Amino acid sequence: MVIVSANGDLSWAVTFPKASSFREGEKMTGRNDEQGQDIESEIRNPQSAIRNEKRRLIMEVILKQRVEGLGERGDVKKVADGYARNFLIPKGMAVKSTTAAMKEFEQEKQVALSQAEQEHELALKLAAKLSKVTLTMKRSAGETDQLFGSVTNSNIAEALAKHGIDIDRKKIEMEHPIKVLGEYTVPVQLHREVKAEIRVSVVKEEE
Repeated sequence: MVIVSANGDLSWAVTFPKASSFREGEKMTGRNDEQGQDIESEIRNPQSAIRNEKRRLIMEVILKQRVEGLGERGDVKKVADGYARNFLIPKGMAVKSTTAAMKEFEQEKQVALSQAEQEHELALKLAAKLSKVTLTMKRSAGETDQLFGSVTNSNIAEALAKHGIDIDRKKIEMEHPIKVLGEYTVPVQLHREVKAEIRVSVVKEEE
């Protein structure tokens, strides 16, 4: 509002509408009573407005996997709204925490636990089977028992397949290929909690 003084000078004055004006405006814009009360409260108390804005910028999420510096799978965390909407949720690392999401996660958790238990039991049975296996690998070698070639994890996986045991060669842990005749014990990581050992005998191939 512009004010003209008696001597002709111009000045400006800022006026704020009354809370009742906001309530009337709310009817025109479709705001409900609760929203109107929030606005009125924020006008009277700026600190309340700041707190409300901070609450709007926070989202509670359920982590679907381990997130470095934030938490483990299944943890419920409060994070910045933008971080959740622009990174965690689009990347499939988290979902917004709701009653339905929590229920779905618990169901998935139970299925995962049951599957993990089955995998553990199968690994134990396979480890027991491998403990009774000795692989004999025939290779050409020189007078000092040095192989003309080597025995690799791929060779061992192929030999096991002939015994009816299929194992990914990557699970057969060898620091380096075998290049000398002899008896060896080779570890196999069947499961994160189960490690087996295979006896490998590398003998000289008859000419």
